[in-house]
This record gives sequence, structure tokens and C-alpha cells, in this order.
Amino acid sequence: MSARDSIKLLVPNLPQGHELMPRLLQMDARRVYTNFGPLVQEFEAALGQALQSQSPAATGQPSTVHCVTLSSGTAALELTLMAMNLPQGSQVLLPSYTFAATALAVLRCGLVPVFSDVDEFTWQLTPAIARDAVSRMDFSLVLPVATFACPFEGQVWDRFSDETGVPVLIDAAAGFGNQTVGLKTPVCFSLHATKPFGVGEGGFMASANGDLVAQVRRLSNFGFEKGQVVRLGINAKLSEYAAAIGLVQLDRWAGLQTQRRVRWQRFSSELTKVPDLALQAGFGLNDIPSNVVVRHVRAEQLRLQCAAAGIETRSWYCPPLHQQAAFREMPVLAYLEQQKLSQSEHLGQFTIGLPWHDDLTDGDITSISTQLQAVCQSPRTVRS
Repeated sequence: MSARDSIKLLVPNLPQGHELMPRLLQMDARRVYTNFGPLVQEFEAALGQALQSQSPAATGQPSTVHCVTLSSGTAALELTLMAMNLPQGSQVLLPSYTFAATALAVLRCGLVPVFSDVDEFTWQLTPAIARDAVSRMDFSLVLPVATFACPFEGQVWDRFSDETGVPVLIDAAAGFGNQTVGLKTPVCFSLHATKPFGVGEGGFMASANGDLVAQVRRLSNFGFEKGQVVRLGINAKLSEYAAAIGLVQLDRWAGLQTQRRVRWQRFSSELTKVPDLALQAGFGLNDIPSNVVVRHVRAEQLRLQCAAAGIETRSWYCPPLHQQAAFREMPVLAYLEQQKLSQSEHLGQFTIGLPWHDDLTDGDITSISTQLQAVCQSPRTVRS
């Protein structure tokens, strides 16, 4: 397979120019391009309504989901941490098996990340793991990650906070469409181009707490209130251009998700043909992963086989954060006094990210499955 015919790992799917034109003309007519303009306000309201409609009607479900858009998903994490007013130097529990932005936001807010292992099946920091952690150490916050858009149950972290008194902030960077919002637990999302719901660059925070959202909004505009800086913030506002893309993306969202659901049923069915291949657990019937990541003891052989066939792959979160140079001095929460996070390290070594995007054809999916089977059905080579 030539480079021209290669199967790409990620291909963003953003609106085309002609789809954006009505929104851009609105923006030009108003001559408003940033600073919480009308398109940003409309986009935030629409995001809140979308999250509300995705949440099941249940006791404890927030009557309103408030949203504030920001320049990136990382900015959403950082400013929400700032708005939560955690004591400087206090400890935040988060998984080691995640993207670096999660830990970087914690550090930039003057907090100490403590890396935890993850569940063997969902690859996440779960409430059970967190309960054990807070029984052994003092934490000011738990920061679980909806890894590869695998969602947490809507109220599961609300219950954790009620039981332990420790607040929670969910990093659901790629989880829009899967992750719901509870009464007490804010959720941060990314709008990066490679995410299922992308605008190019951006992010937002969603919460039932309107006051928290207002604080984050203020911090995103340098900390201004009534013409004076009342708290040190940064410039992290979303532009009207990005909001225009987001509004058109919302118009396309239902159709995109329907196509993705059909494609995922096809892909997951093909992957069942590969011996000893493990998929991430925890997805519901209507949930769609943001990235197709699989676990296999021959992950390195799979990567080489796919590369030879012109199929792009990636090793996400490899190595896990506690093994990366910038974080090696950070504390870890390990069992039996062994400074080893076994599940995170295993996933870092034996997982492989496969192509997953809206341009993926049935033929591409068959080709990927064929290459994986070629490796996994062959006898293992024993080295002397």
C-alpha cells in the first residue's frame, strides 16, 4: 500500500466553508469577533441544552446545565481548578494513564498531582480506587478522566463527594456525546479538531453550578469584574469564529453520531475476530469511543504489521505520566509500598491506537482487521 493509499489514524471532520458562510455573515454584520459575543453566547446555551437532553431524567439530575466556552480544553481544566479555590500545595488525585494536560493544569495551579493506577477493564480512575486513596491520604480534589470518551455514570462521582467530602472535577476531553453532568461534579470538555466534536481549537466547562461557571468566565477575561481585576486570570476566551464553527457542528451532530454508531458496530464486530484482543470496557450501547484503542500482548508486532501495510497507529499515554521526565518526581499512590502502577504501565506497553474517523470505509475496517489477525493468529516467536 502506498503512502497515498494509507489508512490515516485521525482525520478531523469540521464544517466546510459553504456551511459556515451564514454564520460568518452574521458575525461580519455585527462586527463582533470576540469578548463573549452573541455567537459565543448562543453556542454556550446550545451546549447546555445538548448536555441536558443527553442526560437521563432521574432524581438528582440538574434542571439546568451551565456552560462556559474557553480557548482550549486545557484552559477549561486550569481555570476550573482556579475557580475551585483549592489550598496551594494541596494534593489532587488523578490517573497516570492520561494525557499530560491533566497533570500540567494541576501543576500550573500550584497543586500537587498524585498519580493513581487505573481499573484493569475500564482503564480509568474509578470511585472504588479513589475511595481507597482518600482513606490513606489527604486530597483536596479527585480528577478522574473519561478515558477515550468512556463515560462515568451521571451521579457516580456526586455520590463519592457526598460520602467522602472530597470534591471532584471530571476531565472528559473527548467525551461530549457520552459524558453527562451531575449536580455537584463539573465536567471539562475539549473542542480540539481531533475530538469527536471539534471546532479546531477550544474547550468548555459544564456544571449545574452557575456561580462556578461565572467565576471561570471571569477568570477567562483576566479576572475583570466591573472594570477592575478582582482576581488574577488569563485571556482564555473563545472567539466568535470558533463559536460559528461550533454552532454548525451542533447542527451536524445527530447525523454524524448516527453514522459513527453504525461504523463502530461494524468495527467492533471485526475486532472480535482477532484472538486475545481486549477492548476498553465501560461503554454503553449508545456510547461511541473517541479513539479505538485495543490491548494485546503483541502490541508492538501489531504496530509494525500495520505500518508495513500503510495503516497508521499510535501508542496513546505511552509511557504513563508517572514515568515521563517532567513528572517523575511527583508522588504516586501504589499498593504494597511498591512505587509501581501496574495496570497503567501494562496499558502503556500493550495498547495500540487504531484508525478511527469519519472517512473510514468498510474496506478500511476489513483491512485493519485482516492485518491484526495476521499477527495474532500466527505462532509466537520465541527468542533465545
